[in-house]
This record gives sequence, C-alpha cells and structure tokens, in this order.
Amino acid sequence: VRIGDVEKAGISFSFHSDMPMAPGQPLLLMWAAVNRVTNVGNVRAPEQRVSRLGALKAVTLDAAYSLQLEKEVGSIVPGKLANFTILADNPVTTDPMKIKNNAVWGTIHKGRVLPVKREAPARASALVEAIPAAATELSQAIAASIAELLSHRRDQQ
Repeated sequence: VRIGDVEKAGISFSFHSDMPMAPGQPLLLMWAAVNRVTNVGNVRAPEQRVSRLGALKAVTLDAAYSLQLEKEVGSIVPGKLANFTILADNPVTTDPMKIKNNAVWGTIHKGRVLPVKREAPARASALVEAIPAAATELSQAIAASIAELLSHRRDQQ
C-alpha cells in the first residue's frame, strides 16, 4: 500500500486488524508502517514509510474517524471516553525499530485502571498506582500534548 503517499497528501488513514483473522496489535501495525520491514528483514518501498506521529494517529484519532466514533473516542479530551494505554516509551520519539516491542504497563478503560498482569518495572507500577488520583490532570496534559503535536504538524504542511 502506498501509505506514505497518502500521508504526504494529507489524507486520513487508519490501521486496524480484522480480528479474529489477524491479531489486534496496534504497535505492530505502527512499526510495520514506519519501518516497512518484511518478515525476512528486507525493507520494501522505503519512500512509503509514514511518520511515527502519522502511525500513532492511524491507531487513535484517525481510526476513530474511520469508524465515525471521533466524537466518542480516539483522543483524550473532555467529553470523550478516557480510554488509553500506558506505554513504557513514547512511540513518537523512541527508536522506530523498537515500536513493536514497546511494553504496555496498563490501560485506563472507562475510568478504571487495568494494570498488565505481569512483572512490571518499579517505575511502571508506581505510575499505574498513581493514575486514579491524577487521572484528570493526566488527561488534560495528554490532550494538550496531542493538540500541540497536531498543531505543529499542521504548521509544517
């Protein structure tokens, strides 16, 4: 798919899986689009790579838009469901080859903290435990960060 051309043209695109036919792994989908590396390690059509921010939008904001649910989900703003995943590293700034292996520390779904059921680094456990008390502040900070990122991207176009 010439997804790099789609991104360069400013057209909304989303990444998703057809579960149960394919696993629901948004970080793997992001990794594949950002890196364009095949199962055997070859890079295919590197000019069609997408930006890390574009890939993140494709599994969040633009995925919600594709489903016509952008007024309910896809970003963390007042009035929407505050459902999000807490990752070990920022997929927009981490090494592109490490995106698919980014550890999931937990999720917030409908205001409930759902930690991952495995041994997590101490800093991850502390973060997950602190979320209920700081959920509003966290939501506002994330929304502001996403809005800032998107405004910078629009300014560059």
